[in-house]
Amino acid sequence: MKVFGYAINDLEADLPLELRELTLSLTADEIDLVIAFLQNAKTRFETCSPTPGQSHVHLRDWWRGWSKTTPDLIVVFEELKPQTGTP
Repeated sequence: MKVFGYAINDLEADLPLELRELTLSLTADEIDLVIAFLQNAKTRFETCSPTPGQSHVHLRDWWRGWSKTTPDLIVVFEELKPQTGTP
């Protein structure tokens, strides 16, 4: 799993920064929304032929309530690699 983002004052950056930590401050309803979005992304990746690093889905495209003042959440497909050890 990798987490990327942009600095709030650099929204026009060409490449997102790899983040070490991600903090979400959400209401209970927003948690449900994010879970539903992630489940939708999972289903889409399972039912199509995603390309690693190219196939992605945006919260802004999925959620009718999204506005320009709402942060976007982007899920990018990655090939699963065998994991060793415990998570």
